[in-house]
Amino acid sequence: MTPPAEVRRILRRLEARTLALLLAWGVGRLALAAALLLAGLYLADRAFEPPAPVRLVLAAGALLLFVARLRRLLLLPLRRRPSRRDLAAMWERSHPELRGLLATAVELPEAPPGTSAALLARVHEQVRDRLGALDERRAAPSGRARRSALRGLGAVLLLAGLAWRFPAEAEVFLARLAGGERAWPGDTELVLLPPFLAGGEAPPLEDLGGGRFRLAVANGSLLTLRVRAEGKVPERVLARDAGGERPMRPIGGGEFVLRLPPLAGRQEITFRGGDDTDGRPSLLLAGGDAPALRDWTVRVEPPAYTDRPAEDSPLAEFRVPAGTVLTARFRTDPVAERVLVRSLTGDHGEADRQADGWWSFRVEATGSGEAILETVGGDGFRNPRAGVLRWQADPDRPPRASFLWPDEAWATVAGGTVPLVVEAEDDYGLAEAELLVGEDGESEPLALGGGGRLFLARPAPAPPDGAAESGATTRLRFLLRALDAAPPAGQETVARSPWVEVLGAEAFEARHAQRMVRAREKVERLLDRTEALLAPEPSAPRPQARRIEREIGDLERDLERVLLERIYAGLDPEAEVLRPALDRLLASAPPAPGEVATAVTAGGVRPLDRAGLLLDLARAAEAARTGPAAALLAAVEEGNDPIPPATELRGQLQEMLDILLAWEDLQSAVDLLRSLLDRQRALYLRTKEASAR
Repeated sequence: MTPPAEVRRILRRLEARTLALLLAWGVGRLALAAALLLAGLYLADRAFEPPAPVRLVLAAGALLLFVARLRRLLLLPLRRRPSRRDLAAMWERSHPELRGLLATAVELPEAPPGTSAALLARVHEQVRDRLGALDERRAAPSGRARRSALRGLGAVLLLAGLAWRFPAEAEVFLARLAGGERAWPGDTELVLLPPFLAGGEAPPLEDLGGGRFRLAVANGSLLTLRVRAEGKVPERVLARDAGGERPMRPIGGGEFVLRLPPLAGRQEITFRGGDDTDGRPSLLLAGGDAPALRDWTVRVEPPAYTDRPAEDSPLAEFRVPAGTVLTARFRTDPVAERVLVRSLTGDHGEADRQADGWWSFRVEATGSGEAILETVGGDGFRNPRAGVLRWQADPDRPPRASFLWPDEAWATVAGGTVPLVVEAEDDYGLAEAELLVGEDGESEPLALGGGGRLFLARPAPAPPDGAAESGATTRLRFLLRALDAAPPAGQETVARSPWVEVLGAEAFEARHAQRMVRAREKVERLLDRTEALLAPEPSAPRPQARRIEREIGDLERDLERVLLERIYAGLDPEAEVLRPALDRLLASAPPAPGEVATAVTAGGVRPLDRAGLLLDLARAAEAARTGPAAALLAAVEEGNDPIPPATELRGQLQEMLDILLAWEDLQSAVDLLRSLLDRQRALYLRTKEASAR
């Protein structure tokens, strides 16, 4: 016989609450124990930094202790379920008003046979009357279980908060708890950066885990190791290998570098600095033999416009015209798996592998650059700079064209001659060259295909209709047009000569008369400076002597320029006879001071009229410049007496002044005669008109 359903129900309620409280109490105690174990492991690892085997033993011991606590605090209590009598006793202790009725109701069904049924019914009735006032919270209080759960939850939340506040510490602790080789963060943390490889780009670092890295490069490579110190930057960072410790050089920003000797074989390097002394990071350098280049040949194919043949060369650096095609052919020793081609712009490609074991690649030199060859062996070793092909591409320059003569504005008369010295050249020859008279004038082809200098004597163009009678001046320029054969349509250069003025005869004479007046004024100023040097104590004699010599040279150049204009204008007798010698002089080079007078005199024919006076003046200026003026400068610089050369110079300048005054007298007489002729012509015309009326 079993207790009534109401009794069984309240017993099950108390049993469930009791088990729940046991579970909460046990979980709280276990959480607290786990937190304490983790804290103990963390403190021991942080303080002593034991090696990985010791850390694994400690972690295993902590795990065994946790399992023992789990068995004792949870598994065993939950397996021992309370009996009905125990549950009834719990209700009786917490509710004295039951007066043993609940225990009797639980025990009577187990009484021997013969127990009075009426007694059982009466007991059950009395128990049912008191069940409504029962409270399981009094029978099984939750205070102790709640406190245990809160302590466990608090410990877990505290650990979670610390892990959130210090994530690096938590990450390193968990990694080390699992047997990893992560280093504890400190004031200083060393970080290995990708190293520099001389002549190329280093292959990527291979992460072996636990702060260990591996780098496979070719033997003989020059590496520069790089380490960055994060946090508190130490004064020194040391790199340690089999040969001992070496200090790294700081370059700012917490970065330290160390240049290694050529790599030979295999070596491991560790780093330490500040409080980061755990030997991490470490770098394992694995050196091997990468394929090298041999039988190097480059075929150089210049563009068609250069008219140069293709050629083969064993060199690796070229200066070529833009558009040249460079084709490199080579073999590798040992045989390479791949040959990569890198450019300065970052473009990557691969050389073509041919059936006979040769490699080749092709570039067009449109601009300066280089191609770096990286060989990759079958075993994975790389030579990032096995070879370099460099080129400097010179863009095709436009033709160079210029007028060497006249070098300044030129004056002439209608029917006169304009001497022209033109020069044109191109790096690879001219396609055509022509001379134009004015912007829209007629063109004349020139024989300058191979470039060079050419003397031309061209007649001054006739002035427009009516311009000659009105005395108007015609100004024009000669144009030199040069075209080369560069693609696509050639490059063109147009040079313009100085202005050429075509004057009437009277205007031409008036222009020269003005220039002779300016020449006279220059001679008078030179006389004044020479007189100043004849004073007892002249001021600044050296600058004055230099200035006198320079101004006499300028005067001589101006006089010879006027002489050339008169001879080529053809206004004076004997001008045609003198021109061949002057043509040869101008064709060779722009004349220096004194060369024009020498060329005119060497012909044996003396020009007449004004040209003769100009020749005398030019020769006198040359004699003064090379004679007393040079002697005066030498005397002043050497500290000798300047009076004798200055006196001689004054005499020669006075002779030049007399010639210039004679020119002006002649010009005045000509002007007076021209005025009389004009008056007589006007009188004749008026008389003729009067007689006609």
